[in-house]
Amino acid sequence: MIQTSLNLTRIKQTSVKPVDVLAMKAALHFNGWVKRVDLQKTLPWPERKFRAVCKASRGEILGSNLGYGLTRQVSLEDAHHVSRRLRSMAKELHLSALAIEQIIHRPNGVSH
Repeated sequence: MIQTSLNLTRIKQTSVKPVDVLAMKAALHFNGWVKRVDLQKTLPWPERKFRAVCKASRGEILGSNLGYGLTRQVSLEDAHHVSRRLRSMAKELHLSALAIEQIIHRPNGVSH
């Protein structure tokens, strides 16, 4: 069996402050869905920061192919769509993790 060593470098975490969440919420307030490129006109952040702020908002800000929006201001249908998409992604990740665990615990699964 050939083993490959991967040198994975740690990616610097995008730091999110409470003021960043407030700023993004203010930019989205009563604007419906807003594309990142339009948000960048007032919030000059890199793409990764928008995703990090969305995650840090603990569900108050949604991200989708429509852009970013405030959960309480988008349609109920849109909010449910985003929620279902996230649940589906979580299920796929869970199944992938289970498959890895099955390989690891199989005789001759992973050599150490």
